[in-house]
Amino acid sequence: MTKLNDGIVSLATSLGQRAESRTFVSGRRLTDKVLTDLYEQNWLVKKYIDTRTADMTRLDRQVLTPDFDHELYESAARRLGAFKAREEALQWSSLLGDALILAVTDNDNMQEPLGQFERIQRFIVLDKTAYDFEMLDDDITSANYGSPRLYKINGDILVHNSRVCRIEAGKRSMRQKLQRLSKYGRSDIEAIKTPLFNYLTVCANIFDIVEESKSDVLYIEGFNHGIAAGRESEYQTLAVAMNTIKSSTGAMMLDGTARWEQKELTFAGLTDIWNHARTDLAGGCDVPLTRLFGQSAAGFASGAEDNQKYYETIASLQESRLRPIDDFLDRFILPEIGFDATGLDYIYPSIELSNETEKSTILTNTVNALNTLLQSGIINEVQFAKELKSADLVHFSDEDIEELEDLISEPTPEDTSAQIAGSEAEQTGGSVLPQATAFARGLNAITGTS
Repeated sequence: MTKLNDGIVSLATSLGQRAESRTFVSGRRLTDKVLTDLYEQNWLVKKYIDTRTADMTRLDRQVLTPDFDHELYESAARRLGAFKAREEALQWSSLLGDALILAVTDNDNMQEPLGQFERIQRFIVLDKTAYDFEMLDDDITSANYGSPRLYKINGDILVHNSRVCRIEAGKRSMRQKLQRLSKYGRSDIEAIKTPLFNYLTVCANIFDIVEESKSDVLYIEGFNHGIAAGRESEYQTLAVAMNTIKSSTGAMMLDGTARWEQKELTFAGLTDIWNHARTDLAGGCDVPLTRLFGQSAAGFASGAEDNQKYYETIASLQESRLRPIDDFLDRFILPEIGFDATGLDYIYPSIELSNETEKSTILTNTVNALNTLLQSGIINEVQFAKELKSADLVHFSDEDIEELEDLISEPTPEDTSAQIAGSEAEQTGGSVLPQATAFARGLNAITGTS
C-alpha cells in the first residue's frame, strides 16, 4: 500500500484547518441615506418594497366577529387616514427597518398613558429618523418588556408607548435590545444587498461590453515617445479629428505610417451570467421572477412552486407586521363607529389568484368527483353542497344548507309518490329527491341528477 508522504499530509491538514477557521462576521450596514437613495433611484429596490407592501394590503381582511359593519368601519378608517398610515408604515419599516404610527387624540398631554375616553383625531407615520428613545422597560412581567417606555419625537415631544405602534423589521436578540447593541430594526434591503449589488454590477459590465463591442485600434509610430514627451493633447486632437471624419464620411483617413484595425468583442456566455445573477437576486428577495422582473426564467413553465413560496412569505409578513398595525388601529376606530368589542377576530385571505380557466377546470373536476361519490351513495346532497362551499367553488349560505337538510328530512308529495313506486326505485338504485324549491333544482343541475 502506498503511503502519503509528510508533505501531502501537512497540506491536507492545512486545508482542513482553513475550512474550520471560516466564520461569518457582520458587514458594514447600509446607512439611511444610502437606503433612501436606493429606493428613489433604483427601480428594483422600489419595486421590491412596494410590491410586498401592496400584496400585504391588497385584499381586505376577513372579519369573523359577528355583527361587524364593514362599510361603516371603512368609512371611518378612510376619514382618519388609517389605510394610508398602515401602508406607509409597512414601507418605511421594510426600507429603513423601523417605523412608528402615532395616534393623535384630543388629549394634549401625550406623555400620559392612553385614556379610556380619548377620541382619535388622526394618525401620523414617522420613519426612524424622526423619533428616538432612551429608557427601555426591563420588567420581565410587563407586557411592554424590552420596548421603550417613552418615545421622543422631533427631539422634544415625549409620547407614551401606549399611543404608538412600532414596527421593527429583522430579528434582534433580547440582549441586543436591552444593551442597545442595535437600537433600531434592520432593513429588508440588508439581506439582499449582496445579490442586488452583484446583479447591478453584472448589468453595468454587460452594458459597457455592449457599448465597447467594436473598438478602433490605431498603430501610430512613435506613440510611446510622444506620450513620454508630454504630447497627450496632440494625440487626443488627432483621435477626435479622425473620429469626426469617419462619422461624417464613413472613411478612415490615416497617415501613411499609421495602421488601423477594428476589434470586435463576442457576447458568448453573457446571457447565462445575466440570467444567473437575476435568478440569484429573485431568490434573495424571495420574490418570483414574474413579480420582480415581469418575466419568467428560461426553462421554467409556470413557476408555481416559487409563487406558492411567495404567498407563504406574504402571509407570514401579514401576521408579523400587518396584524399589530391593524390591532392598533382598531383600538381607535371601533369606538368611533360604536362597536364595543375589545378586539376583532379576523384572518387575512390568501393573495393567491387563479384565472377563470383554472377556476372552471377545478370546479368541473371537483363536481365530477363528488358526483361519483353521490351516485355511489357514499355522500348525500347536503354533504355535496358542504364540500363545494368549503372549497369556495360555489356560494352556498348556511341558510341554503339548512333548507336543503330540511327538504331531505321532511316528506313531500314527491316523496310519497316515490314510496308508492319504491320497488321501481330500488331496482334502479336511484335516489328520488324533492324538487320543491329552486335551490334543490339548482343543486340537481350542478350534480347532473334528475
